[in-house]
Amino acid sequence: MSNWNLKFTEFIVGNSIWIFLIGIFITFILSYPFTQWAPTVQASPNPPGEVYDLQSDIDNKFPTPVHIAGYVLEARPREGEVRDVLTREVLLEFKRNLADLISIDQREELAVGTLPRQTYLYQYFDYDMGVNVFGISSILNGIEASLATIDVTLQSASDDQIKLAVHHLLSKNSTKGLRDFLSVDASSQQKIILGQGIDYWVSPAMMFYALADNSKLGSSGLEIGIGGGPDVINKEYLNRKIGKVMAGDEVSFETWGVAIDANLEAEDQGQSAGIYIMFTIIAAVIVVGISLKSYWVTALTGVGLSVLIIWLKGISAIVGLKGGLVIDLVVPISMISLGVDFVVHAVRRYQEETREQLSRGHSFITGYSAVLIALLMAMASDGIAFLSNLSSNIEAVIHFGCAAGIAVFSSFLVLGFLLQL
Repeated sequence: MSNWNLKFTEFIVGNSIWIFLIGIFITFILSYPFTQWAPTVQASPNPPGEVYDLQSDIDNKFPTPVHIAGYVLEARPREGEVRDVLTREVLLEFKRNLADLISIDQREELAVGTLPRQTYLYQYFDYDMGVNVFGISSILNGIEASLATIDVTLQSASDDQIKLAVHHLLSKNSTKGLRDFLSVDASSQQKIILGQGIDYWVSPAMMFYALADNSKLGSSGLEIGIGGGPDVINKEYLNRKIGKVMAGDEVSFETWGVAIDANLEAEDQGQSAGIYIMFTIIAAVIVVGISLKSYWVTALTGVGLSVLIIWLKGISAIVGLKGGLVIDLVVPISMISLGVDFVVHAVRRYQEETREQLSRGHSFITGYSAVLIALLMAMASDGIAFLSNLSSNIEAVIHFGCAAGIAVFSSFLVLGFLLQL
C-alpha cells in the first residue's frame, strides 16, 4: 500500500471530477490556437551550411529586380490535327488572357496573401525583338512584332502568316533564341507558304514566364523548395493567381505552373491528409471495439482521439511549430496508434479486475496502478526517442521531433489518463 503508483491512483479516484473538468477546460483553451493559429509556413528541410548562407548573402546584397515564374502552355488536341501552339486560335486566346491579366493588375486586384493593393507586373524593353514586354515574356511578343513588319495584326493574321512570322523570327540571329520558348518536341519542315519557301514550325507546347516587380515582393531571390517565409508564400500565391488568369477558360490550350508553389502545394497535401487521419481514427476505434467489447469505451475512445488532435495542433501552434507533410500526416497517425495502445492496456486491466467481483472504484485503483508504470515507461521511451531529433540542425527534423514529443505526451494524458476517469 506504500507504492506511489497506488497512492496516485487513489488520489485521482478521489478527485476524478475535478481532474476531468480540468481536462475539459484545457481542451477548450487549446481549441482556440487549434482553429486560429494554424501554421502557414512549412518547416525547411534544408541543412545549414556555406551554400545556403552564401545564397542568403547574395539575396541580401544583390536583390534581383524581377520575380520570374515559369508556365507550360500545351495545345489541346484536335481531331485529325497535330497539337500546335503556333496557331491563330491558341495565340489569340493567350493574348486575351494576357490583356485580362494586365487589366487586373492595373486595377490593383492582383494582390494576394498579405500583399498590399498595388500593381505588381514588371515591364522592360526587349532590344532584340524591338518590343515592350509587359507582365508576360513569351514568343507571342516576337510573333506580333514580326507580323507588324508586314502590316498584319494577330487578330487579322491567318495561320500561314503566323507561320511566316515564326520563320522570320527563328531564322534571324538576333531572335533565334526565341526557339527556347518552344517545346523540345517542336519540329520544322520546308514548305511553300504564301509563295515563299520557309521553315514551317509546329510545336505542341511552349513556355511563358510571368514577370513581377521583386522590390514589391520582398526583394529576396528566387527560392524553390519547402520552408519559405512570408515573402516566399506571397510570391507563390501571386504565381498561382497569375497562372489562373493566364489559363482563362482553356478552350484551345491547357496550362501548368513549373515549380511555382512548392510551399502551398505541401500545405494543401498536408490538409488533404485529414481524410487519411479520419480513416485511421475509424480503424483504431474498430480495434478498440473488438478488443474490449464495450460500446461505451469504443465511443469514448472516438471522442478522445478527436480531443487528441486538438491537443496536438493546439500545443504545436502555441509553441510555434511550423507545418510540413511529415508533421501533418505521420505524427497524428503515430499519436493515434500509441493512444489506442494506452486505452487497450489500461481498460483491459480494469476489466480483468472487475471479473474478480470487486467494486468499480477498487477495480480501477488496482488495475490502473498495476499498468501505470508500464504506461509511463512507454510514454517516456517513445518521447525520448522522438525528442532526440531536436539535436538535428535541420529545421524540419527539429519540428518533427518536437511535434512527435507533444503527441506522445498528449496521448498519455488524454487516452492513457483522462479517458480512464
